[in-house]
Amino acid sequence: MTLLFILCYRVVVRLKTVYVSSLPDFFHFQANGNYFFQTNENTKINFLVCTKEEYKQFQKKPDSSICSESGVIYDGTKSGEILESGTYQILFYMSNGYQNTLYEEVNVTLKNPKSFLDANVQPCLISKPLFGTLAFISLAVWAINWCCNFSLSFTIHEYITILFIDTIIYQFVYFSELIKKNKSDDFTILTPIRMILIFSFQLILFSTILMAAKGWCIVHRTIGKLKIAYCFLVASLLTLPQCLLTFGDYGNWDYIIIMVGLAGVTFFYRDLIVSIDDSSTHVVAHLVVISESGIDPSTTPVMEKFMIFKALSWGILLYLVAQLVAYFFMQFLETPYYIAQIFSDTVNLCALIGAGYLFRLTRERITGFVILSTEEESPISSRIVSIDEIRDFNMQNVERRQGKAEWETGMALPPIPFFNNDNNNHTIHNTNPNFNSQHENNQMNNVENNHENAYVNNNENDSGDDSEDGVVNIRDDSNENDIDTSKINISQYMENADTSDELENIENVENVENSEKVNNSDHSSHEHNSYDHNNVGNGKSSDYNCIATNNQWNDGQNEVSLKSNV
Repeated sequence: MTLLFILCYRVVVRLKTVYVSSLPDFFHFQANGNYFFQTNENTKINFLVCTKEEYKQFQKKPDSSICSESGVIYDGTKSGEILESGTYQILFYMSNGYQNTLYEEVNVTLKNPKSFLDANVQPCLISKPLFGTLAFISLAVWAINWCCNFSLSFTIHEYITILFIDTIIYQFVYFSELIKKNKSDDFTILTPIRMILIFSFQLILFSTILMAAKGWCIVHRTIGKLKIAYCFLVASLLTLPQCLLTFGDYGNWDYIIIMVGLAGVTFFYRDLIVSIDDSSTHVVAHLVVISESGIDPSTTPVMEKFMIFKALSWGILLYLVAQLVAYFFMQFLETPYYIAQIFSDTVNLCALIGAGYLFRLTRERITGFVILSTEEESPISSRIVSIDEIRDFNMQNVERRQGKAEWETGMALPPIPFFNNDNNNHTIHNTNPNFNSQHENNQMNNVENNHENAYVNNNENDSGDDSEDGVVNIRDDSNENDIDTSKINISQYMENADTSDELENIENVENVENSEKVNNSDHSSHEHNSYDHNNVGNGKSSDYNCIATNNQWNDGQNEVSLKSNV
């Protein structure tokens, strides 16, 4: 209500019986300003014009003689002039003999010599176009960057683009509103439009920040529609109370709105920190895996992810603190309106430019950032670690394991490791979520079409010379005849797994207690169209059974499952 009064300068004051009523807020007059009152012709109402100091004294000791000017509204109208510039408050109360009605209303119009605007609002006629121009320049730079890297655009980038456009429209609408209010105090539709633009800006900004904190387009390709809706809901709990308090006066309901707003701020920031911590854990784990592969992680685009989450954590904290400081100064320290607006516009523009800088599009980021790497892009399969293990990862781990080779554009990076809640099951999974179903379909098709199939036989019942403890026999039955037999020493294989080119062949390591020999005697039987992992050889002297599946040995994307009997 205070802000609406400052911008409209026409307000209705409701008087109740013997109570003294006042304006929603002080009005800043320039020398030779004017006031105009209008009320019911059959009503006699007293008024007092007080400076700020006089008003404080009147609150302590109600006495009309304290105020510099007083008078009575006769015949429904009254006008006057303010000779000296300053901050003024106007009081109204019913005259004796006219207190028999429940209430009366007075229409108050205040005007400075050359403007209907408050003296503290008039500087906004200069500041708003300035910030609008800065926002437009920022959008132009953002648009040029988008055009140069159009193919790299992603969803968060589009949200930030909407924020730039919203800011420019807001500054233009506000400036247009001020121009109109400068000449007239009539209501304009631009006022509610400006309110909607402020709310939409903060809603999209906080939602985008929360979605980014959850790793959307940074760690994860998608976070799901429910999480997106959740981010907008939490952001609305933060922004809606603030907008309601800024543009309205709800009496005792203000306290409830303030409590809801504080709860929204607390809930939002808590969820933000938890989300950033979770996403940062994924990123730090990725940096550790990269360092173990012999690459200096600080030279990779993945390091930018860590810096983004760190900047988000501190940036949003500073933004919220700045907003609270602006609200505090505006409400309690009586800061001039134009200063509060300049401060608020500066904070919003800095937040927008900061977000634009963090999520700018560059071709150097294409690997592992804007376009997330997949298993096809990396010759190394994903590694999986337990949650407890990953929680111990930090930047000290990364620095301690620094590799010697610097990352260069186009160099493949290990994919993000998977996390397993089961500490006893350190399984190595393929990064493709559709791999399992594709894997089974390929097996079915390969058997039916009599394609190449590789089998592992580590059964101690096989008495051939090629069967030894810890040795796996691999046969190629593509032509229904044994072409060759290869030996793989599993112990040596596991020792060199981190540096071997065959690390990409690892798909799954899990515990098994019993194994049975693979029976390949009947390819035509429909019941043998797929592999049963429980029917793999019964080897007692071997600790591992290795299964090579499909015809992937020929296409370079072979997958090997390691099963541990340990």
